[in-house]
Amino acid sequence: GLLGAARRRLIGRQAVALRTAAAYAGWLVRQAVAARPFVGPDAVTQWRGAVERASAAEVREVAQTLLPSEGMVEAFVEPGPPAARAQ
Repeated sequence: GLLGAARRRLIGRQAVALRTAAAYAGWLVRQAVAARPFVGPDAVTQWRGAVERASAAEVREVAQTLLPSEGMVEAFVEPGPPAARAQ
């Protein structure tokens, strides 16, 4: 009924928000890594390794420079249920 449709819409919006946050967090990691100079024949390999090793602190630092509010930083850097995030 009406309640079920509203619930499905909410679940759909949450799924979209989580996918968006995950994609944005990945983009932030790439931005953090792009700030490091990689030169030479193995530059791509170095860059890939740095993406894999980028720390949460680095991602947070980039997020804080790009996003206007701490709430947005939290939402993008740590996607997931708010209850789990608070622990």
